[in-house]
Amino acid sequence: MTTETQNASANLNQDKNDAIRIDLNVHPRMYILPMMGAAFGFSLGMIRGSRETRLQYLAENAHNAPRTVRGWYFYNKTKNYRMIMAGMSRGGKEAVKIGSIGLLWAGIEELVIRFIPAIEPIKETIAGVSTATLFGTVARLGLRTTGKAVLLGGIVGVTMSGLRRGQEKVGNKIKEERHSREES
Repeated sequence: MTTETQNASANLNQDKNDAIRIDLNVHPRMYILPMMGAAFGFSLGMIRGSRETRLQYLAENAHNAPRTVRGWYFYNKTKNYRMIMAGMSRGGKEAVKIGSIGLLWAGIEELVIRFIPAIEPIKETIAGVSTATLFGTVARLGLRTTGKAVLLGGIVGVTMSGLRRGQEKVGNKIKEERHSREES
C-alpha cells in the first residue's frame, strides 16, 4: 500500500531550456496543521494580551481619571492603542508556539509514515504521545503534569485516528454507492 506521502519526494525535472527544476510534493497536513495552529495561537494571544494590557492600564491610571470629554477621548485612545499593540505582540508569540507544536505533530506523523509504515494506522497516537512528551520536557513540566499531558496527547491521537478511519469508511461507502449507480 503506497500513500501520497511515500510518493512525496524531490523530483528533478528538466524543462525545455535545460534548466533543472526541483519539484517537492508536500502532504497538505504539513502546512495546514501548523497554519491552523498559528491562527488559533494568534487569536488566543491577541485576546489574552489585550485583556491583560487593558487591566494593567486601568490599574496604572486609576488614580488620575480624566475629567473632561477630551481627556476621556485620549484616555480611551491610548488604552486602545496599547491593547492593540500588546495583543499583536502576544498573538505573534503564541502563534509561533502553537504553530511549531502543530508542525512537530505533523512531522512526527510524517516520520512514522516514511520510516515505519507497519504502524501507520496509529500514527496520530504516536504523534500525540511524542509531542506531549517533548512539550513536557522542553517546558520543564513536573513529572505528574507531563504524565497528564502525555495522557491527553494519547487521547487526542486516538480520537484523531478514529475520526480518520471513520472518514475513510464514509468515503469508501460513498464511492461504492456512486459506482453502483453508474453500473445500473
